Amino acid sequence: MLLEVLCVLSLSQGRVRVVDAAGGPGTDFTSLRAATLAADDGDVLLVRSGNYPIGQGPLLVGKGLTILAEEGAQVTVTHLQIADLPATSQVLVRGIHVQSVSGEGPLAVELSNNQGPLWFESFTLETPLALDHGQGGVQSVSDAALVFVRSQLQGPNPAPFIPGPHSLSCIGGRTHLFETRIDGTRVDRSLAFLPTGALDVVGGFLEAYGCEIRGAAGRDGFLFLCPESGFDGLVLRSAAHAKLFDTRLSGGAAGGGTPTISCTPTQTGQASIVIEGSTLDVAAGASRSLSILSPLRADETLQVTLVGQPGDSVWIRYSLRAGQGLSSSQWDGELLLGAPRSGQFVGTIPASGTLSVNAPAPAPFGGSDSLVLFAQAAFRSSSGRFTLSSPSTLVVLDARF
Repeated sequence: MLLEVLCVLSLSQGRVRVVDAAGGPGTDFTSLRAATLAADDGDVLLVRSGNYPIGQGPLLVGKGLTILAEEGAQVTVTHLQIADLPATSQVLVRGIHVQSVSGEGPLAVELSNNQGPLWFESFTLETPLALDHGQGGVQSVSDAALVFVRSQLQGPNPAPFIPGPHSLSCIGGRTHLFETRIDGTRVDRSLAFLPTGALDVVGGFLEAYGCEIRGAAGRDGFLFLCPESGFDGLVLRSAAHAKLFDTRLSGGAAGGGTPTISCTPTQTGQASIVIEGSTLDVAAGASRSLSILSPLRADETLQVTLVGQPGDSVWIRYSLRAGQGLSSSQWDGELLLGAPRSGQFVGTIPASGTLSVNAPAPAPFGGSDSLVLFAQAAFRSSSGRFTLSSPSTLVVLDARF
């Protein structure tokens, strides 16, 4: 049934190019930067284990690609930049770890003016120590649809007197977070002039679903340095609008220590701050989850895991296109699949709360090297209400890769 439906969807799939820093058998590129520059729109970059240091990280300008870590691979880059993606293209980044270093630039991940969807799944950001002013973090500026799924963003732990950026800063655009954890960093309040949070949203829209957002702890005081108050979790400003579902917000703990000078008392950071005409909607209920093991070869087994409430009826919808976000009074959450979409009923959540589905993987069609699918599940509770799940992606590669 799944394969029959997919054959109706006619978007062409790109070539697969293998990136391997060690230059092993079948390698097309040893530099991820070179691969992104040479690849055509719609190609899949299959990245093997390795470190891709300064000057070798992904750089995408006006081009849609899938950048995918090989199953089980440890892929580390120091910087990622995506800009000017047209609405007809899309970017998927899955299984990549970003660990920024001094000298690469003020931000670890820079996203700007992308009209096509940007999806990050199983993505991690880590900045062990900020040695440059404002180094590390993710900034999104005017991106039409930015999605993080099962990801973790850890802001830098700045050296004394060196402020770090927000772990995630979204300026305009639409941002969707699913089962994602954001841990804040310290930001110099004397320079920011505004509340500082792990997640800073300036205008635009935010959806956070099954997430944890935590402000950074304040620095301890010592000698002639006073302790800091804890930092905030979520800050909304400039008419931003946020919807939270099954998401935990918390402020960072106040710093302690025993400085030798007199200091003002410190406070725990606030869980959320809503200012300048912004709005925050918090919905009750339990989130639902969809995860798909990926990448697969065409001769392997598709493994899907669905987590919900016992008795939920579940449908999976899928598309070759990521969407911009579609809301409706008929369901909770936003549908992030583009047209054309298809779907099928897959079963009922058992008493354990987890439903596992195995099936033969669909093969790339039309002689393509790969098949890239975006999926999201709809759970219908016993009351008849539909709740959309976290999304997931499936990348199927021809068996020769």
